[in-house]
Amino acid sequence: MRFGGLVLPDSARVLGVRHTGGLDRLYTLAVGLPPADVGELLERSGVTEPLTPDPGPFMTPIDGFDLGQAQSVETTEDVLPPSGDRKSQVFRRIAVDRSDPVWVVVHIWLFTT
Repeated sequence: MRFGGLVLPDSARVLGVRHTGGLDRLYTLAVGLPPADVGELLERSGVTEPLTPDPGPFMTPIDGFDLGQAQSVETTEDVLPPSGDRKSQVFRRIAVDRSDPVWVVVHIWLFTT
C-alpha cells in the first residue's frame, strides 16, 4: 500500500494481490467495497483525476476478476513522484467495476515503468 500511496477505507476488503518484480515492479490488486466508499478510497489515496467511463481494453486483472465481462467500468490514472521510501515514480491505473450495484471491485495497477 505504501508503494502506491494507497489508503483503504475500513469497509474495503483486499480480494487479491499479485507482484511481479525485477528491474521494474508491478503490483496488481483487486479491492472490494461498497459503491459509496470509492470516493473515499480515491481521496485518501491522493487520486485527483476523475473517473471516466472506459470500455477497455484493460491491463491484466487478478485471476477470477474478468474485466472483459464487466458491464460498467470507470477508470483513472496518475503518477506519484519519488518521495520518502519511494525512490522512483509510481504510475497508478485504477479501474472501478460497478457491474454489481451493492459491491464494487476496484482494480489497481501500480508500476514503475
